Amino acid sequence: MNQNTLDKIAKWNSIKEWLSTAKTEEAELRQSIAADLFDKQADGTFKEGTQNLESDIGKIKLTSKLNRKILEEMEDVTLKQLPEIRAMLVKRKPELVVSVYKKLTDEQRAIVDHMLLITPGSIELEIAAPK
Repeated sequence: MNQNTLDKIAKWNSIKEWLSTAKTEEAELRQSIAADLFDKQADGTFKEGTQNLESDIGKIKLTSKLNRKILEEMEDVTLKQLPEIRAMLVKRKPELVVSVYKKLTDEQRAIVDHMLLITPGSIELEIAAPK
């Protein structure tokens, strides 16, 4: 491996470490600043939605979200009690089963490809130290 590539790897590793630290510090500072400026609810969370604060440095906006995940083991028993709104309340997102797709014949894949938008994803690069 040439020195240029080794230098790139060293710089990449340094940036990865810095980025990890920066992300953690940014999240901690964001939480701390929000706690300094905005009231929390009794449960220690911020009220869901947007809150605005005018200050001498400008308008500060806090957007607080709640993540809601359906507990699949409770879905049927719960929604049986509300059949009239079941279809409106829970949506299904089509997801390709890639392992099945990869096993299709060329002819089958050519048909299925008409319904897919295929774009390159982000690459991953990992370097394991030699043993």
